[in-house]
Amino acid sequence: MSSIDLTARLRNFAPYLPSIQPSSAERFVKDSSKWRASPLPAGLRPDDFDYLQANNRYWSYLCGLASAEAFRGSKDNSIAYRDSNTDVLGDSGGFSYGSGSGEPGQWRGLTCEAEVVAAWRNSGILEKTVDWIERYASAGLTLDLPLWAARPVNSESPFHLCSAMTLLALSMEHVQYLLDRKSAGRLKRKYLNVLQGDKEADEEVWYQQARQYRLDGWSFAGGVGTDGGPYRIIRRLLTLRDDGLLGSGLNWVHLLKQTQLRWAPVLTAMQRGIQRSIGAEDFKITYDSSTPYQEAGKRERFVEAPALGPSLVGWHFKYHKFPTTFGVATAAVPLSLATATCTAQKCTMCQSQGSHLDAPLLSPIAQLLTIQDLLERKGNLITRRGSVLADEVLINHNVFTVVEGIIRANEAVFSATPNAPQELIDAAGMVADICNRQSWHTTLTYHRTFLEKAVAYRPSKNVL
Repeated sequence: MSSIDLTARLRNFAPYLPSIQPSSAERFVKDSSKWRASPLPAGLRPDDFDYLQANNRYWSYLCGLASAEAFRGSKDNSIAYRDSNTDVLGDSGGFSYGSGSGEPGQWRGLTCEAEVVAAWRNSGILEKTVDWIERYASAGLTLDLPLWAARPVNSESPFHLCSAMTLLALSMEHVQYLLDRKSAGRLKRKYLNVLQGDKEADEEVWYQQARQYRLDGWSFAGGVGTDGGPYRIIRRLLTLRDDGLLGSGLNWVHLLKQTQLRWAPVLTAMQRGIQRSIGAEDFKITYDSSTPYQEAGKRERFVEAPALGPSLVGWHFKYHKFPTTFGVATAAVPLSLATATCTAQKCTMCQSQGSHLDAPLLSPIAQLLTIQDLLERKGNLITRRGSVLADEVLINHNVFTVVEGIIRANEAVFSATPNAPQELIDAAGMVADICNRQSWHTTLTYHRTFLEKAVAYRPSKNVL
């Protein structure tokens, strides 16, 4: 089997960045005894699962996002040993901090805004975050404290004691900190200034503050990004363009929390439209999600390769529970991960259910293995039969299948002979037309409903 380079297929599509999680399965070790006592099956080695290495013998994808808050303090992971050609965007962890995770989780005894602000400024989190990004990532995001942290319902977070304006002020302090380090010659990475605000009024207030600071691009969070839908994303992109805040060094926009197939060609259309309208071929839009990791590591679920075509029916990622029953773990005949149903002599599961897997796992490494290879713990009363190898295989499969599916979604729309739903082809053309207009407001508003329907956008109550 020859190695598959998914990065080479990106061309000028807007790239998806898998949001890498530092779970036990993500440890970068060369000694397989750290995973299990016996050798790994199929002649596999731990480093075979590090797809961030260009010379990976199975497949590689040299893009990803990693949170400084999650990885700080650990040197035994794939980010610390990443290929120098890999693009890793360092997330500063504002979402986690705003939720009350990490160090702020120890501040729940604080009773007022002034105490929270003092604890934040004295924590050294800003310095430690930037130090990590400077050492391990190739670019970073500013550390924004989300405005939703101030809502009374977020009582688990100490930041619910703060006003929205205080959270905005603290977030801008991080941007100024970056500029101060840059002036002192202590900043070598590019940084994207995060824009957020679930309500449109909050978005505008945040934008008017953030636009005063010039970094290297922008990141759209909350209602400015995925939660606000394609209308708000395009509106903000074109506002940035018209305000002279795209291009000329501001050539990158990152969209947080997005991994849906129907969005992929629409985001590529946005990227191409902005490239043409500002005359900058190096402008790019990226987006990320941790879903492939979370589904595998937390829920033992694997993703089915999407059946793309002219119908919208197959244009979504479908996850299935990996079978971990005692009967499967102890089956006398090994069951291939690449085959969902026995074709010859039926196993017990195929006899009773019609199949032993809801879908075949066709990623390069999964094809080499059986279900029993992953279920090492055979005891009848064990609740989780898979170990590090199982987590690694499912995570590796999910990331490969999602990235490859997103690339195929773009190819289906933008190839010389498109094979995609007409709604998505029309939506991509519509976005390109809007981005090429100088007076775009009326046209964008007119097509808002169509674009939102094309990507199956459903607004949450927080942005209404």
